[in-house]
Amino acid sequence: MKKAPAKAPEWSKTIRNGSVILKIYRVENKGRESFILSYHAAGKHMLKMFASLAEAVSEGKASTHQRRAGRSLAPRPDRF
Repeated sequence: MKKAPAKAPEWSKTIRNGSVILKIYRVENKGRESFILSYHAAGKHMLKMFASLAEAVSEGKASTHQRRAGRSLAPRPDRF
């Protein structure tokens, strides 16, 4: 049985700073609108969820500046 092809998200926002690119996707979570910040760090695909677009954009911009400066966004081993 064939699987249906994955749908492209209807809404996304791209944040760029030099060669660093992060994406924010709008999703519905438990009946509420949420925003997911998507990026790659330490060879893994990372996702962070936010309640507002402003929070997601703010974190995304800070993250792109950190990545461009050479600091990793990988989660610390003592955090889950």
